[in-house]
Amino acid sequence: MLFVSARTGKGVTKLLDTAARLVEQFRARFPTPEMNKLLEALQDSHPAPLVKGRRVKLYYVAQVAYAPPTLVVQCNRPDSLTDHYRRYVENRFRETFGLEVPLRIVYRERQRRERRVPQAQRRPRRRER
Repeated sequence: MLFVSARTGKGVTKLLDTAARLVEQFRARFPTPEMNKLLEALQDSHPAPLVKGRRVKLYYVAQVAYAPPTLVVQCNRPDSLTDHYRRYVENRFRETFGLEVPLRIVYRERQRRERRVPQAQRRPRRRER
């Protein structure tokens, strides 16, 4: 909260400086390698809780949009992540990048691509008689 006086103009420069800083944060882009190192460090220091005897693994994070900054975290079981752990991850990202603006973090299940075998390596089909 900032206090401003319309009569004397006191606090207006601080208000404008704060607004400029927040707009810069709102439109910020973060380097993917730094975010992935942070994600790895988070899991090392405080791993995700076990759900039904299985651990939730966070594989990769990427920024997909800005204004507000939107991050997508690829994981194996996004529906099993607790609200506590989601807040923990968000707070660590806020601390690391010094964010005071809204931050969206979307957890998605990693989609595995089928590996296509090049035509030269395929076995010829057997002909039925």
